[in-house]
Amino acid sequence: MIIDCQTHIYPQTYVSSLLRRTDCPRIQREANGKLYVIQTWATKDCPAPAPNPRPISEAFYSVKERLKLMDNQGVDVNVVSLPPPWVDYLEAEEAVEMAKAVNDDISQFVGEAPERLVGLAVLPYVSPAEAVDELVRAVEDLGLRGAVMGSNVRGFVPDLNLYLPIFEKASKLNIPICLHPTVPSRAPAYLDEELNTAVSWMFDTTFTLAKLLVGGLLEKVPDLKLVAHHLGGATLALLGRIDYYLKTDLKVKAILTKPPSEYYKQVYYDTLCHNVTQTTFAYSVFETNKLLFASDSPFHSDISECLKTIELADIPEEGKKKILEDNARELFGI
Repeated sequence: MIIDCQTHIYPQTYVSSLLRRTDCPRIQREANGKLYVIQTWATKDCPAPAPNPRPISEAFYSVKERLKLMDNQGVDVNVVSLPPPWVDYLEAEEAVEMAKAVNDDISQFVGEAPERLVGLAVLPYVSPAEAVDELVRAVEDLGLRGAVMGSNVRGFVPDLNLYLPIFEKASKLNIPICLHPTVPSRAPAYLDEELNTAVSWMFDTTFTLAKLLVGGLLEKVPDLKLVAHHLGGATLALLGRIDYYLKTDLKVKAILTKPPSEYYKQVYYDTLCHNVTQTTFAYSVFETNKLLFASDSPFHSDISECLKTIELADIPEEGKKKILEDNARELFGI
């Protein structure tokens, strides 16, 4: 069995809402009927809209087309979530209502094929208290199996103290929080048109994950199931440096009881890095009980390269089975 732990959908409520918008983010319908999502930059100082509108195929909103795509890919189960920008662009009251509507849609979507689809909730992070309530509703009433969180919320790194109740509730519910990259919140130079999604999004995840872990997230919520998409960005390349430079930092020593790299080993990572050597290295650092297969489908409908990365990695066969199936079964309750 193959379980793809990072795939996306655009629920109908969300599509309809963005079709009505004239500002970014928005969805436009071409004369031929095809839909494209147009995102925005994270800072007001940079031009909008962002380049390279993304096409929305029917597999993003049709269960029938999604299952057909999965069959063609050879994938048994999709873990689905709303992609950026989620509902972070909305003001608090509207974000809460949109999150509820989208989660209702996600629940209905996966409910049409519950043996093959697993849903993650979107939360109104601009309103943290309501985000806790919606997380409870999404899990207990709608049957969703986790929640997605952006690497920044409206340009700001998720604040540990502000969002601690969300992490604590996720831990109590025994469901994962999945950290997903988005348009970076750093200096305008990071918004380079060619390198934005290839590099800058990964740096955003890298920094946010470090900020949360070094800030003591897993000291405060030790049983939290935290997932870092895209292999945590550049995390693997920096673990030694993080340990070295923070081992004498008095502020960090007052927060953490062990080297930072030990907390990184408590995190789950998906293998969407497009590199066999890096995947093998991830196995040597984190071992296979923390690695998950992912493809970013249907943004990329041909996922053979993603599967080939696992196949060619220097990982024992039982370890590959954990990556492709077993770890996801345990993490998402499949």
